[in-house]
Parts: sequence; structure tokens; C-alpha cells
Amino acid sequence: MISTKLEIALVMAIREAKAHKHEHVTVEHILYGLLHDELAVAVIRGCGASLQGLKEKLDEFFAKEHLGGRVKESGEPLQTIGFNRVLQRAIAHVQSCGKREVDSGDVLAAIFSERDSYAVYFLRSAGLMLLNTSHIALAIKLLTGTMMRVDPKIRKKRPPSKKSLPWKNLQSILQSRQEKAALTR
Repeated sequence: MISTKLEIALVMAIREAKAHKHEHVTVEHILYGLLHDELAVAVIRGCGASLQGLKEKLDEFFAKEHLGGRVKESGEPLQTIGFNRVLQRAIAHVQSCGKREVDSGDVLAAIFSERDSYAVYFLRSAGLMLLNTSHIALAIKLLTGTMMRVDPKIRKKRPPSKKSLPWKNLQSILQSRQEKAALTR
């Protein structure tokens, strides 16, 4: 149900909470973990945001915020309600689409529903919006061929080939956006 790469990002989120001895694992920790995932990094860069800027904001946030207090070294941080909601939304979205796995693009999009979180504030201040993030994630999945892993019970038709997709020049569009973003940094 959860892709191996996403699982690694979530483990990294929990490790980050432990490293700072936070009592809770939050949406911000999820975002931190996603910053080390290939798909999430490609989406963030595709939207023209600075990966390093997001990491710095999160590091500063973790250093200043206590996030529920300090946990003893042997204790495990608890998942917040927001953390669980993000994962539940991503899973529900994937199930409704008929996909087999939740990936980091799904979780990144689900983070935007936690409007009052610092994670959403950091993403928006970096120039990311839900619509842009979803489109870029979809484009990357289509270009890499990871989009069509659909449950055969739900989708009986054969997926269209890359050549028949309506966005023939999608790769060039993404590349030009990245070049424009690089020039403005």
C-alpha cells in the first residue's frame, strides 16, 4: 500500500523527531522526510522552489520549537493527529484512483490539507501551491512511467502509451520551468 521510497521518507521523519528529542512526529517531520525522496524533490524543484531553503526553514523550526515537549532518549515520539490525517488522506486518494501504492507525490499533495501547519506555510512561502504540486507530480509520474500501476480489478483497459498522451511536450515544459526557476534564484 505504501511505496518503499515513501516508507523510507517516513522513517527519516521519525528519526528526525527522535534526533531533536521531540515528543511528537508532526506534518513538518513528514515534509522533512519528503525532502530526501526523489519524487518529492523533483516535484518541489519542478515548481521552482528552493530545496535548500525549505530544509533550512525546517531545521530552524525544529531547533526552536519543542513540539510537545522533550522525550526521553529511550522513548518513541508519538504521531500527531495531523500526521495521521495526512497519511489517511493520501491513502484514501490513492484508493479512489485505483492505484496500488501511495507515493511521496500523494503525501506531498495531502500535506496541503493541513492548512494551519507550519509545513504548509513553508511550502507556500517557497512558492508551492497544491495545484502546481499535483500537476508536476502527475507529469513526473507520466514521464517516468510510474503512473499506470493501477489495480487491474478497477482498470481493465490497457493504459495509454506515452506517445498517445495529450502532453507530448511535457518534458520540455518542465525543463523550461526549472531553467526559469534557476534564473530567479
